[in-house]
Amino acid sequence: MNRTLRRIDPWSAAKISAATAAVFMFVYVLIALLVMTFTEIQLAAPDGALDAASIWLVLLMPVAYLFVIYWMTLLICLIFNTVAGWLGGIRIELSDD
Repeated sequence: MNRTLRRIDPWSAAKISAATAAVFMFVYVLIALLVMTFTEIQLAAPDGALDAASIWLVLLMPVAYLFVIYWMTLLICLIFNTVAGWLGGIRIELSDD
């Protein structure tokens, strides 16, 4: 059965994208904090910088990424909806299994 994708709800797509990215960011933060705790490697800390600065970077960068992912997904969906209105959308094939 052929269907055409003509519209994506921007808010729900952005919410799902951010939630999915949050899972990956949580894993990233855990690994980064473990590395920083048990090794001499201090992520993103230049020579002479405080260790606290790199910890804050590890904690705040995922939040910034989530913010960007949310709003970029929303913008991309809005653009898709506009272009799909002009060109007719994306044809997909579905089957009942």
